[in-house]
Amino acid sequence: MKKPNLKEIALFPLYGAIMFLTAQIDIIPNVHPLAMFISVFTLIYRKKVLFPIYIYALLDGIFNGFGVWWLSNLYIWLPVAFAVSCLPLDLTPKKLTLRLSLICACHGLLFGVLYSPVYYLFVFGHNLSAALTWVLNGLPFDIIHACGNFVIAFCAVPLITLICKLDKHPLPYKNE
Repeated sequence: MKKPNLKEIALFPLYGAIMFLTAQIDIIPNVHPLAMFISVFTLIYRKKVLFPIYIYALLDGIFNGFGVWWLSNLYIWLPVAFAVSCLPLDLTPKKLTLRLSLICACHGLLFGVLYSPVYYLFVFGHNLSAALTWVLNGLPFDIIHACGNFVIAFCAVPLITLICKLDKHPLPYKNE
């Protein structure tokens, strides 16, 4: 990974702060644009997406506490970044939007499963049935999360276009 340039050193904390602030607005439980932002930043900055992700995680810990729950912030966003980084860069905006929406929805649906290792290890005392029960009880919230992520991800391509124009960065998709 290349070192961030001066512009990125200024932008990445701002992106992390935007992610944190939008996550605090919880009108519908678990519905926020974090997966969409991670998708956007991954497509534009590739591996450097780790900077805004971990700035977000640090802010989340500072303002909401570094409890056991916080440990999942160290890994829970990485599957989105990885899945998006595997997308081909020759997709049309419509195809890219659909794929990003599906990735974000899958992440929302699997959120409880992705979150559960921390609880399995530190809260449920390695009790697998307690962890599975916890995941199943959270499934209705994960379904809401998935639906919200699917819809919010439709904002990704316009946001990518805007950031690339402002940043004079090449578009990471096939321009129709």
